[in-house]
Amino acid sequence: MFQNGDVLTNWLFLGIAISGFLIIIAFFMKRSDGLFLARTITQYKSDKNNPKYDTERHVGNKATKFILKFVPPFFIAFLILLILKTLNLL
Repeated sequence: MFQNGDVLTNWLFLGIAISGFLIIIAFFMKRSDGLFLARTITQYKSDKNNPKYDTERHVGNKATKFILKFVPPFFIAFLILLILKTLNLL
């Protein structure tokens, strides 16, 4: 990833990037009530209460709960390890 960085730093940055990306996706899915497929705002407003999309809403809410329960500790751990590595304590 970075030419001058060592392997551990690269893995820590990758862990932060992936876990941060998953957390952002989970917040967007939580904001959209579990609807995660791409749609415009007008489509979202019409699909929000449509029972046809209950399965998508259910899966999106389950995925959001899973991500927000298990991924933030990894994000925090990667962040702490990166700070320790930056301070040369690791």
